[in-house]
Amino acid sequence: MKVLVVFALVLVAVQATSDEELWHQFKVEHGKTYRDLYEEKQRFTIFQSNLKTIEEHNAKYENGEESYFMKVTQFADMTPEEFQDFLLLSSKSIPEVGDAIWEAEEGVAAPASFDWREKGAVLGVKNQGACGSCWAFSATGCLEGQLAIKQKKKISLSEQNLMDCSSSYGNGACNGGLMTSAFRYVHDHGINTEADYPYETKKGSCRFNSKKSVTKVGKIYSVAKNEDALKEIIGWSIYMEA
Repeated sequence: MKVLVVFALVLVAVQATSDEELWHQFKVEHGKTYRDLYEEKQRFTIFQSNLKTIEEHNAKYENGEESYFMKVTQFADMTPEEFQDFLLLSSKSIPEVGDAIWEAEEGVAAPASFDWREKGAVLGVKNQGACGSCWAFSATGCLEGQLAIKQKKKISLSEQNLMDCSSSYGNGACNGGLMTSAFRYVHDHGINTEADYPYETKKGSCRFNSKKSVTKVGKIYSVAKNEDALKEIIGWSIYMEA
């Protein structure tokens, strides 16, 4: 019995060491620093909880019970609530704004399923980093899809352009903003490519070059709050409130 107890303690110690090693790697890779040891201890506890969630999820993935694989990212020291508050746009903060309401046309039958990725209209996954710029990525993603659909061009557009230059439209760079406000900026000025105006994960001075603008926005639609309209609108350059 003593041997079994010692063996169990060794396993626990190895697991703890493994978590600490992963924690050290995480901090180095993502440049993480904390105010004091107390905060670091709190973040480590959250990190361990997220590791457990990842391990449990990936075990289900290996058994075919989940369709995607999870791994540690720069957000692994945040609780789900912190992640949502910091990086995601609250539906309560979204006003209904648009030049017109898109209503489903009578007699139009939406397909049972549709995936714009299969049509080549979706670019690769981007990373907003530790910055509340989801609104800018949502806006560029929509515009990139429209360029791919209508002009057959796959062009990555600049979120940084929107972050630096659309504050007069009510957007706050890493402190949040609205896709419709971003669309109105692009309607008035245009937008540069990501290659010409790369992402920096923070607000800077506006360096928009009108000579290198690749597109502008026309009319902006809000979507009627019904499933038929949502089905019909798939792929159009509008802002949707879920």
